Formats: sequence, structure tokens, C-alpha cells
Amino acid sequence: MKYIGIDIDSYSVKIAEVSPNSTSGELTKYTEFKISQDPNANNRLEVIDILRNFTSKFNPGETHFIVGIDQSYVTHRHLTFPFKERYNIQKSLAFELEDSIPLSLDNGVFEAKITSYEPEQTNVLASATSKEHVIQTLELCKDAGFDPYIISTRALAFSNIFENWVDPPIEKSTSDVENRNSQAHIILNIGYEDTMLLMYVDDDLTCIRSFSWGVRYIAEDLAIKYQIPLSESLKELKAQGYILVNKDDATSDQIVFSETLQKSIDKFAHDLTLTFLELKSKFNLDIEKCSLAGGAAYIKNIGPYFTQKLEVTSNSIKTSLNQVANKAATYSSVTGSVALGLAIEGLKKPRNPAINFLKGEFAKKNESFELFWQKWNFSLKVATACFALLVVFGFLREQMALTISEESELVLKDQAKSVAGISGRRAVKQTKKYIHNQELRAKNIKEFEQLSQVTSALDIIKDLSSKLPSKKQLTLDVRRLNIKNTQVTISGLVNRTDSLKILKDVLKQYALKNKITSLNSRLLAPSGKKSFSYKFSVSRKKGHL
Repeated sequence: MKYIGIDIDSYSVKIAEVSPNSTSGELTKYTEFKISQDPNANNRLEVIDILRNFTSKFNPGETHFIVGIDQSYVTHRHLTFPFKERYNIQKSLAFELEDSIPLSLDNGVFEAKITSYEPEQTNVLASATSKEHVIQTLELCKDAGFDPYIISTRALAFSNIFENWVDPPIEKSTSDVENRNSQAHIILNIGYEDTMLLMYVDDDLTCIRSFSWGVRYIAEDLAIKYQIPLSESLKELKAQGYILVNKDDATSDQIVFSETLQKSIDKFAHDLTLTFLELKSKFNLDIEKCSLAGGAAYIKNIGPYFTQKLEVTSNSIKTSLNQVANKAATYSSVTGSVALGLAIEGLKKPRNPAINFLKGEFAKKNESFELFWQKWNFSLKVATACFALLVVFGFLREQMALTISEESELVLKDQAKSVAGISGRRAVKQTKKYIHNQELRAKNIKEFEQLSQVTSALDIIKDLSSKLPSKKQLTLDVRRLNIKNTQVTISGLVNRTDSLKILKDVLKQYALKNKITSLNSRLLAPSGKKSFSYKFSVSRKKGHL
């Protein structure tokens, strides 16, 4: 499975492709498509064309696309809950936020990012946006030819670059809470048209703000100052943007260039100073440092200049790939962090789930079930029809059986009256008893007939005696003769040894399959005589002897 994060702004479309591995994931491809800066151009159509051409190369069954809602359309609030269950937190979000934001359950979509657990509470960063903006994002994706797997927020996607998103939220002990740090760390991601502010306190993402200011505003001031196109101004700013720290050795052109940048940055720094004061007062903390990321962060000496203006230590940082292996040589940490963060949302596990506004009426349908239905819907329809016919057949069969049973009972009563003279209320019971007695009688007759066909033991003895030689040939003294079913056992004495052979030959002719078994004789033979004992089977049917 591939997870593709798509970050869209008015300057470019950034796309990061991430694949899961045994530990977390790896960035396999990064692409950036520039958007025309012509004010007369239709940027939406250009973005749709870019996305359609790109996403058409992927198999929908093996690819998940993740997009982010414009940060200016998302609001965030830090909340605490006295329970840990994510399901209960989700149910309570709308009621906790209704007094602070103009969104209700009817027109809003709410999400929650659990930042940490404490012994008595759960720290949560709640996010909310209107259903209208979710619909607009879905329409854009539909026009571009793909179905989004996750719709997240750009700011929370950017936070994945700095956080341990593989493990569940941290659980703080009582001592950790008592020794809570009152120092905050601010991260500013200065983009093309907007800037995102992330505030961390004790590694907890506590606050998110967005500002309508970015690199474009600096470039526009340069374009006006030097009377050049905006595209040229952007190239110049990216190639050699700087702010002078010491103007003693600088030329007049350098001073003018630096002052133009300063003037543009001062407007944003003023708004940022007011925001810092608000955050200090609201959360009762001090801001320890400010880290600068994004395109404007790499203007030379912008860190010292922000330090001077904000009175907070500020430095540019290069965002690294947190827990993701980089296999894409084209990846740019300056512009690609948000796209990578969106792709990481797809890698997240249920223990630390992705922020996804596709919920409720926007919840993604089960694609596997749809594919199964497309493949087997005809067979299932046939099976359903067969089952319905089977039910109908079973019902009709039961009705027919009841009808036949009733008719049979009437016929039985008529026959009982005519044959056995049975009638009245107990006719059925008496008829059953009569039938049982008749069946028993027929069975006895049959057994008697079979018994009459059995050869008696006396017949066997008689027949056996007739087959034995005369006394001159065989002197036989039978001491024991036992006939049980078809088994015959005979024991006795003879005068000579050769008489045993004569006797055995005669018995073989009488035995079934000419098979006779010699047994150990227990008779004590007198002098001059031989004892014998034989066992063989005979047929008890008449005419078979």
C-alpha cells in the first residue's frame, strides 16, 4: 500500500509518496508542481489538471490519497477531559467547543488529537471545520479523479515532522505534572501565503494559530520597489534574500533591499508579538524560543531579526524526516514538510490515529465490500432467489403435508370402521392399537414360518450318523456331541489311528466349505484307543444338509 500526501497552496502542489516498512515508513518519491502566478489564470482548473495527470498513474486499490484542508478554515482549541477513552472524547467535543466557536453538530465536523495522558485528565487538541469546507475539498478531489482516504489539517500534518507519531501519546506521572515546565517552544512554518504557528509545552502540542502572511507578501513588496514581475521577485528572494545586521559596510542598494524586507516583515512581527502576549497570558507561561521553518526561514539573518523584534530567541531550523527513511533525492524540507506530514497520517496506527474529517455523513465506505459486491452481486442475487424459492417450497410442502395428513386420517377412520368395526371419539387411538396388534401377529407368523424351515439338532445327528461308515470300517465311541446354532462340536474315541482320518474325511464332507477344526481332546484314551475332538459348521436350513 502507498500513502500519498497532497499539499495544495496558491504557489505549488507538493506531493509526497510514502510506503510502510517494518518500523514506520519510507519516503519513496517527492514531486512539486508550480502553479501559474498570472492573476488572470484559473488556479483551480490548473490544480485539477495537475492532480488528474498525477493520480491517474496509480492503482486505486493499492494507493491511499491524503489531503489537508486550508488552515484558515480550521480552528483548534486546547481541552482537558477527565477520562481517557477516545470514543467518549469524540462524543463530547461539540459540546465542549460550542461556547468558543461558531459551529454546531449540524454544520461542523470535529476531531481530537490526544497529546498526553495525566493521572487525573487527558490533554486534547480539538480541531473543527465546517461541513461546507469538507464538501469543497471532496469536490476538488472528485474533479481531480480520485477519492481521498483521509482529509486532515495542514498544521497537524506539519506537527508529524516533530513528534513521535509511531508510539501512543505519552502518559505523565504525578511528579511530571508537579514539575511542569512553564516554558513554551514556538515553531513557525512560513509558507507562500500563510504562516502556521505551533506551540509546544513539555512536548505537548498545546496551541495552533494561522496567519495570512507569507513569502508572497515579501516578494510583492520587492516587486513594487524594483518594478519587476512577481515571478522575478520570488527568484531573487530565494537566491539571495538577506537582512543586514550591520549597515556600516553595506552599500546603499544593499541597505534599500534589506529595509524593504524589514518593512514587510515588521507588519507580520507586530501581529506575532500580540499573539505571543495573548498566549503568555492565556496559558500562564513564557516563550523560551522560536524556531523558523518554511521558505522565508532561509532568508539570511532572519533569525536575529525576529529575535530583535519578538524579544524571543529565534533561529531557522531545517526540518528532518522524523522516523521516516528518505529514499527521494528530490525532497525539499523547505516546501515538502506538510506534504510529508499528510502522507504520514496514512501510516498512523489506531493507538495514535490520524486526524480525519471524513466522519459521520462523510465517512468513507468500505471499499473491500464494494469490490466484493461488484464481483459477486449476480451470484448473490441468484443465491437469494434460490433461497426465496426454497422457503416458498418449504411452506407449500408443509401445507400439502398437513392436507394429506388430514385426508389420511379421514380415510383411516373409514377403513377402521369397515374393516375392524372401530368408531367413536377414540377411533384413531384404537385403530393404531389394532394396526400394532396386526403387525405383531404378522411378525410372529413370519418368524414361525422361518422356524419351521430350520433343521433340528436331531435331524443333524440322524443325517450325520447315516454318513458314517459301518462298524467294521470305523469303531466310533462318541462321548460328547454339542450343537449350538450352526456350530457342531464332537468328541470321542476310536480304535485305530487310521480311523481318525476316515472320521475326519466324513465330517469334512458334512461341514460347510469342507472346513473342520481339530481341538485338543480332554478325554483320557484307554490303551489301544485314540481320542479326538473336532469343531465344524453346518447349515440349519432344510434341504442344505
